[in-house]
Amino acid sequence: MSKKVTKKKDNKDEYFELDNLITSLPLFDYINIVLTDPIKYAKITDTVKRAHFFMLQRRLAIRYPDIVQIANVNGLDGVAVTDMYHKKLCNPRKPSWMFTKAQKHDVNVLESVNIDKKYELTIKSVFTLDRKTWDSIKQRNPMWLLAMVDLIDRSQKSKLANVDSIGY
Repeated sequence: MSKKVTKKKDNKDEYFELDNLITSLPLFDYINIVLTDPIKYAKITDTVKRAHFFMLQRRLAIRYPDIVQIANVNGLDGVAVTDMYHKKLCNPRKPSWMFTKAQKHDVNVLESVNIDKKYELTIKSVFTLDRKTWDSIKQRNPMWLLAMVDLIDRSQKSKLANVDSIGY
């Protein structure tokens, strides 16, 4: 029996087959195979299953926290637990809850917010923000800043209205 190592390309990631056994595999390819492909799963070695067990547990805890917790508390063997996950969850369709994407923000819209210095000082003092945190909030959440400016304006106007009604 000759040992032959071949490289196969799969979605720009490489994995290695040794005598038809997969001995090295990137994490997301591994998760795809565990959840969708029983033929390739049969070729994965126990070493690969042990290497990716922790991250597989974390990903599955999104949907099945009680099952993952039972495996963690009881200290079950990672390979056996992975085999059980494969038997119960294997489906030709990829689970939509597993592979979610974050929404990207439009940077050009975020740069257009200008806050007056008096509002900036007020917000910084109320929330005890340093310069770095202020810049981060200004860039990532300008709508919150605009809401704070509006809140400050309304509170100052209401204070002025109360002072005028008293007669000062």
